[in-house]
Amino acid sequence: MKKSKLLTMVSLLLVLAMTVTACASGNGTAGTVSGGNETTGNETTGKETTAAQEPDTTAPVAAGEAADPLGKYEEEITVTMVRDIDPSMKFDTSREGYKSLEDNVWTKAYKEQLGINIEYLWTAPVDEYLSKWNVAIAGGDIPDMAIVPGPVYQQLLEAGYVEDMTDYFNEYASDAYKEANSLDGGIAEGFITVDGRMMGLPHVGAQPDNVNLLFLRKDWLDKLNLPVPTTVDELVDTARAFKEAKLGGENTVGLVANKQVIAGQCDLGGFLNGYGVFPDIWVEGSDGQLIYGRIQPEMKDALQKLQDMYKEGLIPQDFAVKDSSQIGQLVAGGQAGIMYGTYWAPLGVMTDNIKNDESAEWICVDGVTNDGSPYVTQGSAAPAYYVFVKKGIEHPEAAVKMLNLNFDLLEKEPTVYGTTEDGMEAIWYRFGHFIYKPWKNMEAYQKITKALETGDLSEIKGTATETDYNNIKSAIDGAEGGRQFVPAELVFGPDSTFSHIEKLWNEDRIYVDKFLSTASEYAQQNMTDLNEVLWAEYLKIIMGDDINNFDKAVEVWKSNGGDRITQEVNDWYATAK
Repeated sequence: MKKSKLLTMVSLLLVLAMTVTACASGNGTAGTVSGGNETTGNETTGKETTAAQEPDTTAPVAAGEAADPLGKYEEEITVTMVRDIDPSMKFDTSREGYKSLEDNVWTKAYKEQLGINIEYLWTAPVDEYLSKWNVAIAGGDIPDMAIVPGPVYQQLLEAGYVEDMTDYFNEYASDAYKEANSLDGGIAEGFITVDGRMMGLPHVGAQPDNVNLLFLRKDWLDKLNLPVPTTVDELVDTARAFKEAKLGGENTVGLVANKQVIAGQCDLGGFLNGYGVFPDIWVEGSDGQLIYGRIQPEMKDALQKLQDMYKEGLIPQDFAVKDSSQIGQLVAGGQAGIMYGTYWAPLGVMTDNIKNDESAEWICVDGVTNDGSPYVTQGSAAPAYYVFVKKGIEHPEAAVKMLNLNFDLLEKEPTVYGTTEDGMEAIWYRFGHFIYKPWKNMEAYQKITKALETGDLSEIKGTATETDYNNIKSAIDGAEGGRQFVPAELVFGPDSTFSHIEKLWNEDRIYVDKFLSTASEYAQQNMTDLNEVLWAEYLKIIMGDDINNFDKAVEVWKSNGGDRITQEVNDWYATAK
């Protein structure tokens, strides 16, 4: 397959995947802002305000100015910023509007339409941005506003630098920004809410679509006259039948799995979800307290079933030492017909299998459960970044106005302010470069399927979505060259990952992480190691160790710091309910 022909389709996925990957990794970092330090001066501990940082509830509208979401200042103002620079960001010094970070269509729009000039105090490569911020905070060299990662936001909040933006958002946010803020169910807002106040602005764009779905070779099911499995036991029977019939050759495997809990493809996340286990997120127990998904009691039954499958040879015997890409070669090579993955999984290792085997026909289903009940999967939409506005600046509402303009211009002139027809990605130049309307992938799916159903292309005419539609239609129609777009059809077509995500979301079958806060310093330093040790013990159990070692592994996790982190999380939860 020529990957360039999938570029249009996957470009939107890549934007959202960067956010999802950054905030929903298998490390499972969690905790609260509180580090247990005493409050002095204008510092804050946890998500509580001190007397020196009491929220200002006075009307935010500047004197003599109406609360116009896109109102231009009579006299130009200048706001200072800092930002990270990705090496993929491109400029053209000979092209008006795309010359540099300081001179482009966005800086011009902020100046001409809002009366706002941007002055960058400094920039840094992405991999140096965090350390640069650490130096800036230590020296008190803080800009007026910036897009910052979670650890930086936490430091700024604890030091009392963050402005209470509640009233500024309520007064100045445009309908488009407010709508975007509501579409994720309040997740982004929850992460910046302190004692009921917005500390900073909602960094919208992430949504819980990073769910776990089940993918099956339908041509293999048809060959053996098997139905689509609906329970774990039926799935095991299907895996056994595939293996015994050697549908993928002598080395056919049943269920592909890898050493990572959740990796986006070829992992065990969806299998665990089928037991009501939600690894790497915080779940509310029957007692109203939050428990970490990796230590849920139901995990023991899931591990026992996986151990049985491993003993029978239904799971690759070397899965515990291979990552998703390595084990995924079994899928690419046609040796496997069952795998779990997230919404973008068809664009991964499955692509090579579809390319290399004309008979390969994959389908997506919700998932299976141990008791036959409706499948519930997990989702997380923690923001990768936060919108920081410095406490005490003259025009904090300027940040809201710029974000309003972002939504406005990207809707009206996407080929000028988003990605140009010749590929210049101006979208990265703006303030809030990772901020998007949530569920944009879902919206694209809905527009494409509507056009496929009705033949009416008026909503997508002249947009990138029209190209996506044409590619997917060629795959559905079996047109010459259309097979290369089958993976895209599996993501955005009528029976695709997003058709299942839409149904799961509408039926309230995506369990969203209950912990909507930044990680404590202790959790950041310890959670990854705790989880790695715990999962290593689980892998040993799958490969044959005593199932009762589960209880011992959980106790070790708790005593080595898990209990402390759990208490921190529940302290936050008590104030957030």
